[in-house]
Amino acid sequence: MKVSNHEIKQILAKTVNANRMDWLRELDDALWAYHTAFKTLIALNKKRMMMYRDQKIEKRDFAPGYLVLLFNSRFRLFPGKLKSKWLGQFHVVLVSLCGAIELENHEEKLFKVSGKRVKAYLGVAKEIKVVETWALGEV
Repeated sequence: MKVSNHEIKQILAKTVNANRMDWLRELDDALWAYHTAFKTLIALNKKRMMMYRDQKIEKRDFAPGYLVLLFNSRFRLFPGKLKSKWLGQFHVVLVSLCGAIELENHEEKLFKVSGKRVKAYLGVAKEIKVVETWALGEV
């Protein structure tokens, strides 16, 4: 509040006589000038910063078959900087509209977690399951 009052006072001092008699008449113009000069720039900068921040946020769109890591918030066995809280390599089985994701672990057990606790696994799959084999002569 003090900053805006000081800036309005500076605008009035530049446009009106030093004796402050005309300040009341010019106050509306000074308020309009303050609003257009300072407030709109602040709002534009906020919008730009929000757009920049939104570009840096990782998109979390998962589909069945994706490999993901699971965040373990209860992992307190050995507190330290080098201990990872991401458990993983789980297969996405089902993605619901509300954001819940059904995962399958390496033992083929299914469980549901929040989509906020999951991130994409960028490594190579540890285990490859053979679904069907074909000999070259049969094709």
